Amino acid sequence: MLDSVGWRCLNLHVGIASIIKVLMNIMRKIPNYSVNENALVEVVKAYIRNNGFGSEKVPITASLSAETFRLHYYSKIELIEFCRSIGISTSGLKNQLNERVEEFLKTGQVSLKPVKKVTTKPDSVIGLSLDKIVVNYKSDPLTRAFFEKHILDFTGFSALVQKKIKQRLACAEKFTYRDAINMHKAFLRDKKEAKTSGIATKVAHDSCQYNQFLIDYRHDETVKIHSAKDAWQLVRDSEGDKTYKRYKDRISEIKAKLTA
Repeated sequence: MLDSVGWRCLNLHVGIASIIKVLMNIMRKIPNYSVNENALVEVVKAYIRNNGFGSEKVPITASLSAETFRLHYYSKIELIEFCRSIGISTSGLKNQLNERVEEFLKTGQVSLKPVKKVTTKPDSVIGLSLDKIVVNYKSDPLTRAFFEKHILDFTGFSALVQKKIKQRLACAEKFTYRDAINMHKAFLRDKKEAKTSGIATKVAHDSCQYNQFLIDYRHDETVKIHSAKDAWQLVRDSEGDKTYKRYKDRISEIKAKLTA
């Protein structure tokens, strides 16, 4: 067991990995020694505090590569500020801003296409029916009530289905509200099957990364060394995929490094 001197050593900013290794090696020489999981958890946390979880996030600049941009998480405010600085539209959802920025970083060009504004009334205001063609879809209380009427276990709009509906509209695809209802039913069925099999369900896009992280965190029944919030922040603020898998793999990598 590490004493107070040992823990003070762990808070040093120089040579932390070497100090930890020395301490671990000393402990291994103790008869009947076995790694104390609680002590190892504190060692790992100390290592992360002093060395970081990975490469730090870089700011968005016009010279940033699209590949590097995809490895980092940027808030909607950061995306809007960058879009405004180079003349890109700042309207829309976070994933739409991500797509615009990535396209600019790939091509170096700003799209001058005007943003289309819907001037017609939402379908829900005009009146909904199963055979009505989807024209101006809106996730409002009227649409919710319509979906609740036709879907027994409907509890709320799915971001994944919302995205698919918008994609079909963007492609000028002709489909009805019956089709939209069936899309939601298929999503709920897949979600139920995934829960039964233990497979984590997927979210709509990168603006839902936090939701996906929480889903995967909760699905994993093994003991974690960080809370869901703290684990997400480590992944969010470092370079790499914003997934629970990367968090778990990185923790395993650090443990292996410290106990080698």
